[in-house]
Amino acid sequence: MKRALFLTVLSCLTASPIVAQKAAEVTPKHYKVAEVGDPTSISPDGRFLSYVVAGQYDDLFVRDLKTGENRRLTNRPGEIGNYTSAFSPDGRWIAYDWGNEDGSGDLRVVGLDGSGLRVLYRNEEVRSLEAQDWSPDGHQILATFLRKDGTYQIVVLSVADGSVRVLKTRRLKTFNWLSGTRKMSFSPDGRYIAYELPPREGALQRDIFVFPAEGGREIPLVERSASDFLLGWTPDGKRVVFASDRTGKWDAWAIRVADGKPRGSPELVKPKVGPINGLGFTRDGSYYYGLRAWMNDVYVVLLDPATGKLQTPTKLVSHVGFDTSIEWSPDGQYLAYAFGLGNELDPFVLGIHSLETREERRLQTNKMMRFGGHAFQPHWSPDGRSLLAQGRDRDYMGPGMDSQGLYRIDPQAGTVTLLVQTNTICPPDCVEWPVWSPDGKSIFFRWITRSIVARGVESGQEKQLYCAVSSVRISHLAISPDGQRLAFVWSDSTNGATALKVMPASGGEPREVLKLPAPELAGYGQPLFALAWTPDSRYLIYAPSTAGQRKFEFWQISAEGGEPRNLGLTVEGLLPFGLSVHPDGRRIAFTAGTPPRDEVWVLKDFLPPVKPNR
Repeated sequence: MKRALFLTVLSCLTASPIVAQKAAEVTPKHYKVAEVGDPTSISPDGRFLSYVVAGQYDDLFVRDLKTGENRRLTNRPGEIGNYTSAFSPDGRWIAYDWGNEDGSGDLRVVGLDGSGLRVLYRNEEVRSLEAQDWSPDGHQILATFLRKDGTYQIVVLSVADGSVRVLKTRRLKTFNWLSGTRKMSFSPDGRYIAYELPPREGALQRDIFVFPAEGGREIPLVERSASDFLLGWTPDGKRVVFASDRTGKWDAWAIRVADGKPRGSPELVKPKVGPINGLGFTRDGSYYYGLRAWMNDVYVVLLDPATGKLQTPTKLVSHVGFDTSIEWSPDGQYLAYAFGLGNELDPFVLGIHSLETREERRLQTNKMMRFGGHAFQPHWSPDGRSLLAQGRDRDYMGPGMDSQGLYRIDPQAGTVTLLVQTNTICPPDCVEWPVWSPDGKSIFFRWITRSIVARGVESGQEKQLYCAVSSVRISHLAISPDGQRLAFVWSDSTNGATALKVMPASGGEPREVLKLPAPELAGYGQPLFALAWTPDSRYLIYAPSTAGQRKFEFWQISAEGGEPRNLGLTVEGLLPFGLSVHPDGRRIAFTAGTPPRDEVWVLKDFLPPVKPNR
């Protein structure tokens, strides 16, 4: 889900005394109120929460936070789901967007009890839209349109008849969510609208603006080189609250607004909140937000040469990134992984653990980040002096020059260098699963989900080694230590078939080594999440996971095929991507943890009093 790109762990929110609006000292309170699918909005009284169950129904649900009851509001077979929603001021209705099979989008309204469903707006020229907010009088709905001709519009729709009034128009050369606004909201008196937009198309940074609801000139409210994300108007309409990384951390700030204009400078109101998925203020001044939480750790387990079985694993590092692989250095002295990877807009933090001293170094990888859902898959160069990983530059280069590519990380110098540039606008998984050749002269990677490409490091020449049919997805690319063979996971979306395949590193038809059962639960993709060669290049160790059982086992199979052998270790939880065999062949490092979960939290009594004008 798009909104899930902004969810992050907020355990750093520690209570600290602040002054409440009545000038009495109170302690801000924050606590979890629910675990749901993808939360989208909160009712004005704070009792009801709307959310979408991603990958399962793609339908809209509502939860009664008082009773815990969940109600499914939409169920439309043959159509595809919704992603945003907004409660009416009286809390009786919900507006939401809906995607149709013909590529058009609807804006719909449904009662809180599931009755009264109606399509308020449909236009074949609008390929997607988002319901943002209701006017305080309940007569209009604020929304954004992306038209098929590339025009992005901010509009209000009449609740009575669905008529549209266009407020702002932006012509886009290309489109992804970066080009539009993530959040917009009416001021409590309905006179103004606050919204955020990037200063230029494709930029990650956001500026916040205010303009009259009846039309007129927009006024910049927050302009900086930082990323600023709108959280909403305070219930009294005197301030706009936003999240910003201007200090190097994600904090909550507020700026006074009068007559649609900023008054004074932004004021820090809550440090270390993260770039939260803001759901909105309720009437009593409480702020509700979503976060994505998980727990993922690095373990090392020994292989007993006498029994051929794995022993009890030992935890090496706690709370590493969820979508991260790990890898031993060529000399076996270090283990690389991503530390604390939670927000897809923040740079990667590379962790390097010394096996000898047990010391850990952390390197924030400059501007390199994971926008688009990238896993972080660091791979050591054969000389052990650098690592290779994929990602995107935070300073997006603009239309026609995507910043997605492969980057070389020098852990000693702390530098990040673009090694392979895609030179095209491509989907989030354009170039992934990179690995070095053992001689360091070439890089192998997956191109646009189904091709395997080899690229000369010095020459830049590329050769396509394999291309599967359009329904097939390739992942978990691994090269044998002798450089002769490539192994990868092959999965077909038409029938759920998944296989482990091996092919010559010089190219040729892959050979199926192992066929795996189809995944049992949508949303986790495939039953194999990790794959690694043994140092002698004869065997593959893999860890099949059954999503429904939330556990995985370790197995070994010959690269020539045959019967696999169970290594005698079953681990509860999920194995996201991490598995690496030490050069001595006896130690195996892996990551394991809980699946990410979407939580809803509330923050109370955190706003300081409004300072009087001087």
